[in-house]
Amino acid sequence: MATVRELGTPLRPIKRTVVARRASIAMAAMLLAACAAGRVETPVPVMRTPGGPPAPPPAPAAEPAPQPPAAGTPAPAAASPQPSGPVRLPVARPALKIGDRWVYHGIDSGRASVPTVIARSIATVSGDKIELRQVYLDPKTSKPSGPERMRKGTISTGHLDFPSLLTGEVKALVFPLDVGKSWEYEYKVKSEADNVTVYKFKATVEGVEAVKVPAGAFDTVRVVHVGEWSRYVMDQGKVTLAKGEIISTYWYSPAVGNWVQQDVDLRKADGTPDVRLTQTLVAFERKR
Repeated sequence: MATVRELGTPLRPIKRTVVARRASIAMAAMLLAACAAGRVETPVPVMRTPGGPPAPPPAPAAEPAPQPPAAGTPAPAAASPQPSGPVRLPVARPALKIGDRWVYHGIDSGRASVPTVIARSIATVSGDKIELRQVYLDPKTSKPSGPERMRKGTISTGHLDFPSLLTGEVKALVFPLDVGKSWEYEYKVKSEADNVTVYKFKATVEGVEAVKVPAGAFDTVRVVHVGEWSRYVMDQGKVTLAKGEIISTYWYSPAVGNWVQQDVDLRKADGTPDVRLTQTLVAFERKR
């Protein structure tokens, strides 16, 4: 029987140590954030202080309650405190429509827990392809804090594009989803300093789980991606291949047509924690 978990609790900042050059993402993301809906946020990789690789495309703690949307933007559907209903397996890809909208609140505990709020809405749907309007919102006012940006995604794999920095496809959710299903994929991310990090993952649908986030309580399918990053770095005057582990977990809700939470745990080459990203759904609207 699925159990309810309280998700989105702020994580304590991680104490950083210098090992090599490090890079991460300006959260949002999610990451893949784009999940079947056209995800997350995901945020764009940016250079950080030395220590590890850029976090994968992808998204962090929850707001106590979503703020009203900015003027001129569609109002999100009221969050229901009741469970969304049992998940029927296998889960087919979502039937997304123009106007579907998701708002995520994120925290990167490796960056002093600075919150990020990002809104994505479907602008066009053409078969398996979608275009999304993405905008960052002010965490306090929910008003746009930056320019609107268009992103392209693939519904059947949950992929969301990352302008010029990413080569390959991030297969966040490969539909239909059923317990035990697994798939492998890899992609490359090029940093602003021209460093290339390779990511290789194996994703597995582990089971059904009831979770609670600011947008409500939902029955979800839990998909865990276990992977490895690798990149060449200078170590004491020599070029060496650094490697580390990444675990990314998605909780996908058929009722939402997207994931309701995503966690990313990125480790340094020595296995110690480097970055911890958590992104949770605070509001959504589905067109009928």
